[in-house]
Amino acid sequence: MKFSHFFLSFMLLGLLSGQLSANDTTPPDEVLKNVEQRINTAMSYAFMKRSISFLTDLRAEIAAVEAPDQRRLAAYWTAYTDFQITIYQLKSRKAEEAVATLNNAVAAVEAMDSKNAEELTLLAYLQDFAVQFVAPEEREALSKAASKNVMDALKLDGSNLRANYVYGRQMFYDGATDEVETILKKAISLPANPGNDDTQPGWGKADTYELLVQYYLKQGRNADAKTTLDAGLKAYPDNYQLSVLVPEVEKSGKK
Repeated sequence: MKFSHFFLSFMLLGLLSGQLSANDTTPPDEVLKNVEQRINTAMSYAFMKRSISFLTDLRAEIAAVEAPDQRRLAAYWTAYTDFQITIYQLKSRKAEEAVATLNNAVAAVEAMDSKNAEELTLLAYLQDFAVQFVAPEEREALSKAASKNVMDALKLDGSNLRANYVYGRQMFYDGATDEVETILKKAISLPANPGNDDTQPGWGKADTYELLVQYYLKQGRNADAKTTLDAGLKAYPDNYQLSVLVPEVEKSGKK
């Protein structure tokens, strides 16, 4: 897993999607409303203002949710926010702090009993990213754990976009090229948030478009790369990671 890809996946995400102030407060029963958008906006502001407090303050709000029917979901979003904090810390050259934050996120999701498909997928995603920071002798075991977790997620919910995306990127980085296209195209066909519930995860589809474009470029399938990028930008016109691919795709089309 390449850090640069993960960073691009979140840099400027949600920049124009909402307003955020370091002094904003949210009623306890509304903390998880539009939570993913709030996290993405906090990430953007953290980089713009060069202050991690936008993320850590929001994390504290999410972690403080005590309602029995929201506590489990709050734990998911706390771990997700920790991942954003990890990215910020890495970009701020605070690798030791970043690894500690990431390890906390992994441990928190691992500790959940009877994990559902979303939780297993997030765990696999975090573990995949953590592989680069563990000792060489530990990498294989961690990679296998991530693979098992995403396969378990797919067994629970084969129509989960994020599970298919994470599985597809595992195949991409493992070099299993015969399967990547099928998996990623399936992920793109799936709804990001089937219940249109803004407390639930919706991430992953723009990332799937981006990875499929990268796959096509790697395979020399420039026309497919352009078609996929055009479709991705139509669905996500303000997405940073897709927009930065435009020059590369245009250049490949001239070869």
